[in-house]
Amino acid sequence: RKEDVKVDIHDGILDITAERREEKNENNEQSHKREVRYGKLERRMRLPRNCSTENTEATMENGVLKLTMPKRAMPPGAIQVNIK
Repeated sequence: RKEDVKVDIHDGILDITAERREEKNENNEQSHKREVRYGKLERRMRLPRNCSTENTEATMENGVLKLTMPKRAMPPGAIQVNIK
């Protein structure tokens, strides 16, 4: 569920945190059964320099998180420097 997922971007690092908690109770005349499932996920990754964090969009569909970040224009790899 999207309520269980948190996405943060700070200083060029993408941080995704998700937490899931599920409880199941079964009662009948002879027994009482309770199951608790809990799981936490954390992922951190450095974003490329040409990734613009402005206008970042996140969608979740069928349990799949999709992040869309536009590229920003970067100067060519080699830059000529004039010597004085």
